Amino acid sequence: MSTLEPTYAFEGDEVYAVLDGKVIASGSDIDTVEAEAKPKVEAARKVAADAKREKAKKTATHIITPNGVKGQILGRVASTWGEEITVRFENGEIRSFTTSGREEFVNEGTQKTASASPIENLQAVLDKEYDHTKEGLRERIAELKDVARQASQHIAGGTAYEHQVKLNEIRVVADAEAAEAQEVVDHLDAADNEAIAPPQPFDLHAVEQATVGVRDDGSPWLDAAFTDMVTEAEGRDYEKFLDEEPALFVADLPDAVIADQGAVAEMALSHVTQRTAAVGLAEPEKTEEYRTLFVARAEQARRAELADRTKTTKREAATKQETESNLPDDALFI
Repeated sequence: MSTLEPTYAFEGDEVYAVLDGKVIASGSDIDTVEAEAKPKVEAARKVAADAKREKAKKTATHIITPNGVKGQILGRVASTWGEEITVRFENGEIRSFTTSGREEFVNEGTQKTASASPIENLQAVLDKEYDHTKEGLRERIAELKDVARQASQHIAGGTAYEHQVKLNEIRVVADAEAAEAQEVVDHLDAADNEAIAPPQPFDLHAVEQATVGVRDDGSPWLDAAFTDMVTEAEGRDYEKFLDEEPALFVADLPDAVIADQGAVAEMALSHVTQRTAAVGLAEPEKTEEYRTLFVARAEQARRAELADRTKTTKREAATKQETESNLPDDALFI
């Protein structure tokens, strides 16, 4: 159907309502013709919507229930009342039920392809050149905040795991760069305020050297703190950290979080970013590698932990059921 809106043609005193090349109502009064055409237009829209839904069902890989729960379609068979489908939901539960007509069918492969475009657009904003004047920095801060906001929205909206990881990296980088730019702007504002401040009476006095940022060995405290962080990073066994830390991190997560792949990935990236801050100072080229490996190994640990907890829950439920079934009949009336 080319259009779902009727057009009206006038020939002499007659008015014609035309939909998809066909006359669906006619008369001498426009209001009467519109009233007659309205139910036919609504019926045509419903037919088009049903056809679109049936077409989506044929290529759908996932289904979204009326209450917003998403699952992967494992199988489908015709039934007396419509269609019975078997679905694996995001929490790992597998269920079979008859569709009611209120579900939404989606093709995950199409969504994943489309979701790559926002990542490229946000990354392009991060990589762009900008004016390093105070006004240019203010504009850059606004851009970075918008990038972080959009990345968070895409993560919350749901997307493929690898896209969630990249979007979270973009958000973290945008937040960090915005904070650095804001510090520079604050410093420039403070310098401008000092430049126009009224002169203060000159007061000559002596101070201890340690109070102006110098340590006992004569080195500036900021340089010394930087050196300490680099030394700490060089002394840490990050290979051992990558072998042991992901499993320990996942083991402490509650059941509700373990079942959420995207939440675990975001928490894992935040965790490893904090733990490898010193690596970024000592060996910046290794920072990305450490963090990517940690998130990947955390996902492996999450799957193993989820499977183990699921088995444990089922085993405990079976044991409880067996115990209850072995009770004497009179125990049911106690």
